[in-house]
Amino acid sequence: MALVIVAVAGAVYLRPSPALPGTPAAHQAAFSDDLLGGASFADANRGEVIVTRYPMRPAATPVHYTTSDAGRTWSQGGDLVYAPPMAIDWAAASGTARVSADGGLTWRPLAVPQEASRTTAPTFLDARHGWWLVKTGGPGQPLETLLWRTDDGGGSWHRLVASGLPADGAALGFRWLDPMQGVVALTDGHPSLYRTEDGGAIWRPSLMPVSPLPGTTPFAVWPLRLGGRLVAWLAVSSVGQVDLGAAGSGLDVSTYLLTSGDGGRKWGPPVAGPRLLTRSLGPPAIDSSGRLLLLEGRRLWVSEDGGATWTARVAEAPSGVTPAALIEVANGALFATAFSDTIPRTVVPFLDRLLRSTDGGAHWESVPLPR
Repeated sequence: MALVIVAVAGAVYLRPSPALPGTPAAHQAAFSDDLLGGASFADANRGEVIVTRYPMRPAATPVHYTTSDAGRTWSQGGDLVYAPPMAIDWAAASGTARVSADGGLTWRPLAVPQEASRTTAPTFLDARHGWWLVKTGGPGQPLETLLWRTDDGGGSWHRLVASGLPADGAALGFRWLDPMQGVVALTDGHPSLYRTEDGGAIWRPSLMPVSPLPGTTPFAVWPLRLGGRLVAWLAVSSVGQVDLGAAGSGLDVSTYLLTSGDGGRKWGPPVAGPRLLTRSLGPPAIDSSGRLLLLEGRRLWVSEDGGATWTARVAEAPSGVTPAALIEVANGALFATAFSDTIPRTVVPFLDRLLRSTDGGAHWESVPLPR
């Protein structure tokens, strides 16, 4: 599932320690002219990024790069996305796609529904079951939600009715418990979750959150799977607090977790999580041991009991870099977006750095972006 990150006063595309071997120290200290538009990884070394040159010019085109050595070298081309348990690769020239169930080691053709395009990608539960959601309708035309399902790993798709999904709600991502039960996060001015019990044909409201904190309103709600349960991560902030036009502004966010043991029919009471003062916001990551992880600058919040309690730890990052938000947990390695501290305060603080941790988030190192 693609991760949505809100960078306050910045932009993101739908993510003192030693340098990486072979990486000149000057590369880490210099101001980067690459803006990070997206990233995904199969493991600690193999991944892809989308970058745009700064300053951005009219009709600037994001460029896709892949690496197999943690950013020491990059290859341009293709449109590869690692979305465990699958990897998806678009062929730019032909408009066709292929899919891999082993992190890109072997590939097979991926059928593409007629209305789908390279601007969307399917979500997979496992190597066989997947869903592809597309919004259609241009200016002056009614919006329509189209949803397809595959039971053969993307070899073929059949159209679902998708009854009950609001046509004007932007879908942020799915979370599936099994091939029949799942929820989708929507935002149409107010974040919400919708659930299905028949594999995606019929959808019903699951969670329409109300802020537990007086004077605030829900800012985002995101579904997570923790063991066999669904967990909803809720972020709330003061009304009108987000100011996308003020460089250097940030968010004062209070977070909560709600748990459902019945596929999203009922939710338990909100349990307070960390209060975050941040310029970038993303949902918690879940590592291989089931820990919940949140980044707040150089502070890493960790919960080992499903969100009941949290501990703040120091996240040691390279000098001149402020970690922003976790974007990926890939086979034990953590990846995060970051801001370069050398960007003048008069410049809108775009995300321009990528960090990696291989020790659970205690120490971070820069992943060089393409030049």
